[in-house]
Amino acid sequence: MKPRILLTNDDGIQSPGLEGLLAELACIGQVTVVAPEGERSGASHSLTLHRPLRLRNLHSDRFSLDGTPTDCIQMGLTRILNARPDLVVSGVNAGSNVGEDVTYSGTVAAAFEATLYGIPAFSISLKSSSTPENYTPAASFARVLAGRILREGLPDGVFLNVNIPAGAVRGIRWTRQGRRVVSLSPANSGPSGNGKYLWIQRNTGSWRPDPDADFLALQQGMISITPLRVDWTHNHQDGAQVPRWKFSVPGIDLESKHGL
Repeated sequence: MKPRILLTNDDGIQSPGLEGLLAELACIGQVTVVAPEGERSGASHSLTLHRPLRLRNLHSDRFSLDGTPTDCIQMGLTRILNARPDLVVSGVNAGSNVGEDVTYSGTVAAAFEATLYGIPAFSISLKSSSTPENYTPAASFARVLAGRILREGLPDGVFLNVNIPAGAVRGIRWTRQGRRVVSLSPANSGPSGNGKYLWIQRNTGSWRPDPDADFLALQQGMISITPLRVDWTHNHQDGAQVPRWKFSVPGIDLESKHGL
């Protein structure tokens, strides 16, 4: 029996990146697609809780949902699939997801959501370029990576964030999440009938030097694979320790209880 693969993205059900990935993954598994009906870039790990969701079965194992990528994972696991998938794949996203992009990305969030349920997962994105996107290298690598994960698994609570360079691929590198020098940019604006229209501007600041960072691997034409954890607790081995402060709060007995 072929392994069961749940496929989603944040660019929408009609995304060319989704199509190429589906074709490759169908060679190694039984793929069910549950993707947003339209683009949901920047949705992060959001759930739709204030309204009902509309699910459409487009054909066979292909569904669209008028919600976020996280909603798609929820619906795929609880309402569509009759058995737990062996793998969740999210992508191929149009544009890289490196550095703090992972906190905004709906593509990354879908893999995060699957990992919360103990399902191996990875997100995959293609760096933008001035020429039309060629998703073939990303889809081909996703097939190879999917096969490896299906055979060997991933550590509990860990998923992979993969980024593919634009143009020729020079190699593969295991990386860490890079960090930009974050700066605030004024929002673009235009007149409206009452006030102004405003558009959020993405941070385009410089990167902090780091030879192991995801952004640098992409700049050097390398495929970047970054293991991410669903546990965000600070690890003292990663750097400076958070001081273990003691507190005194009026009206609360803290004699034997210490905060962070």
